[in-house]
Amino acid sequence: MSINCNSILLKRSLELFLSNYLTSGENSDFIISDRAIDSKKPVFIISNAKNSNLNKPFSKNRLIKEISNFYENSVLIQNRDLKLKLELEEISKEFVSKILKAVKEHYD
Repeated sequence: MSINCNSILLKRSLELFLSNYLTSGENSDFIISDRAIDSKKPVFIISNAKNSNLNKPFSKNRLIKEISNFYENSVLIQNRDLKLKLELEEISKEFVSKILKAVKEHYD
């Protein structure tokens, strides 16, 4: 996970609480932010807005619990869907290859 927050206080708190789990933005599975941001990766939002995943104030234990839930519900599902997509693409390629082979055998 990586952090992308406007609030310096929130950013420092998250860095302190999550220091062992942080990585660069490009290597992270998801982003923690204090606002909605445009990203291809899932965004865990900490704010008092309706669309937030965690409201302020929060404890370290609550933060870790909500991030774990978010990870299980978004990132793992996203990875599962990607694996399914890749598997379906492979099956489709094999199917097309077999059809072309059959057509060539009968019309050559």
